[in-house]
Amino acid sequence: MTCVSKGIYNAVSAMQANSRRVEIIADNLANLSTTAFKRRTSAVGMFENALGGQKQPLLKTHTSWDFDQGVLVRNGDPYSLAIYGNGFFAVEGKDGELYTRNGNFHVDEAGAIKTEEGLPLAWERKSGAIDPHGEPVVIGTDGTITQSRQQLGKLRIVDFDDRQRLQIGERGFFRAPKGVRTRPADGEVHQGALESSNSNAVSEVVELVEAQRAFELASNVLSQNDQSYRRLTRQI
Repeated sequence: MTCVSKGIYNAVSAMQANSRRVEIIADNLANLSTTAFKRRTSAVGMFENALGGQKQPLLKTHTSWDFDQGVLVRNGDPYSLAIYGNGFFAVEGKDGELYTRNGNFHVDEAGAIKTEEGLPLAWERKSGAIDPHGEPVVIGTDGTITQSRQQLGKLRIVDFDDRQRLQIGERGFFRAPKGVRTRPADGEVHQGALESSNSNAVSEVVELVEAQRAFELASNVLSQNDQSYRRLTRQI
């Protein structure tokens, strides 16, 4: 590989990596007001890629989840729940268990606690249904639900050995791929509150500007290498 073609190759990989980084930051910014949203971090790094039988350095965007705690905002709704610390609410999805920290729940006429999308929460154990027209419901820090001094059961709240392997799916629910093991959560459930997004507008904009500048720099390098390549081919 010539120096010119190698320069073009590196410039293109840098543009692709920083373009992906811009997409991730833009998604973080778009979800500043999304309840319990967890931002993704991104960084451009080097790895080796086989090209033409030779290993060549290639720039690639590395991403990871940032599960830092969001601020708890009190609203007094008995079915608004927030986790302070580690853990996820387990939800009964159509194709298996889903996980979320968005505790914007409601109770239906049958006494089931459901997500905004209408999916029921999973229980660790259950001994009775909520009476939607009965006495106020009290939900303890461990997820135990009590109504009229009677314990109705306990919500299923879990954590994972490796949260970074969680996959985000439709409507923001997490899925645990095969091999990712659950473990007891040590976070506390707060009734009458919701967790805010952990994305910060100022820091995201700063990172966005940096990524855009890196993209523009790579674009300029590509243009310069392209001009050099054209001059070279005219001389041949």
